[in-house]
Amino acid sequence: MLITAIGRRLSTDATTGIPMSQSILLYLNERPVATLQDLRVETPWSTAQARFLDAALGDALERVARFRTFDEQLEALDLPEDEEEARWEAKLAELGLTHADLGLDFDGQWSVVLEDGPEQEVRSIRFEDGVLQWRG
Repeated sequence: MLITAIGRRLSTDATTGIPMSQSILLYLNERPVATLQDLRVETPWSTAQARFLDAALGDALERVARFRTFDEQLEALDLPEDEEEARWEAKLAELGLTHADLGLDFDGQWSVVLEDGPEQEVRSIRFEDGVLQWRG
C-alpha cells in the first residue's frame, strides 16, 4: 500500500521539543483520518494540531479524553463500587459515549506517517482542544 503525506519535512533534535514544520497523516485501522501539523516531539511524547477528515471522530476522541480525566478523578475518591459505577454510567450518558466508544483511544490501531518515512505506531493517544498527543 502506497502511503503519502502532505507537507515538507524539516529535521530537528527529537529531545528539544522544537516544532517541526511538517504535515503528517494520522491513520486509524489503516485508513487516513486526520492531518497533523505543527509537530512537537519531546521523546517519548509527540503533539500536533489535528484536523480530522470526519469532525465526528475528533469530537468523539475529545469526549473520550474528558471521560478519562473524570475516571482518574473518580478513582482517587475511593468510593464504594456501586456508587462509582453509578457515577461512571452517568458521566458516559452526559458525554454521549457508549462502552464501545471508550475503546477508541486504546483499542484502535493508530499510526502516523511522515511524508518520506515509514508508518509509526501511535500509543496512548489523547485529543483535546484541537491538539493530539501520543506516545510513539
